[in-house]
Parts: sequence; C-alpha cells; structure tokens
Amino acid sequence: MVVSYTHDNGVNYMLILHQAIYIPDMEVNLICPMQLRDNDIEDNDLPKSMCKDPTTNDHAIIVDDLTITLSIRGIISYFPVVKPTKEEWESTPMENRIAMTYDSPTWDPHSGRFPVCRGIHDGSCRQHSHKRKQGKIYLV
Repeated sequence: MVVSYTHDNGVNYMLILHQAIYIPDMEVNLICPMQLRDNDIEDNDLPKSMCKDPTTNDHAIIVDDLTITLSIRGIISYFPVVKPTKEEWESTPMENRIAMTYDSPTWDPHSGRFPVCRGIHDGSCRQHSHKRKQGKIYLV
C-alpha cells in the first residue's frame, strides 16, 4: 500500500507500507508502531501534553530528515494521508518515496527475534536491528 503525505512545508512524500493492517470497510489505515521501530524509524507517539518538556520531535514520527507531526483524537494518534494518483506517484522524486515497513520478512509480532526483557532494562535484553530500505495513518 502507498499513501501520499504532504508535510507542513508543502513537500509531498509517498509512504510505502509493505505490511500494514488493511480492512476494506475502514476509512483509515492502521500501523503498529513497533513495525515502524523495527524498520529503524523513530516513533515518538507520546502526546506532547504528557511530555515534561515537549519538542518538535515529540508526538512525531521521524524518518531520515522528515518529521511527521502527529495529531490526536481522543487517545488515537494519527496523521493525514490520501491515496495517490498514478501521476502523483510517478512524479514524486525517489528520495521522497519512503518505505515505512519492510516487505520481508513477514511481520510477526510474536517473533523470537525481538528483545525479551522483564522489568527495568538492565542491559540483558537481546537487541535486533535491520538496515532500513529507502524508497490518515492511525497508530494502534
């Protein structure tokens, strides 16, 4: 799935979601924040109202030099997107096409490759990281 996101500065980006939750009857798209994090994308989904000293990086998704500011409705964080036309996709520069999730391996939230931790981090968690490929979302 590809969605078009227009930044506050007017620059348009194509966000590529290889593995997202798609429910045909829903008017919104869903993405698990852990999937973004697994793709080396910084997901700061704590609302600014809950931050001690909020900055522009709070309540935002940060990928490379792009900061996607999140909005909130009730308890749900989101940002507005639209389905791009073929012409919009083709005219978007490659550097503005961003893979938000991996195309493989298949997303498995129960995978044993994620850190296993109990309580406060004591340095014993196993970490796993991927190198991220270049190329209205609700965080649930």
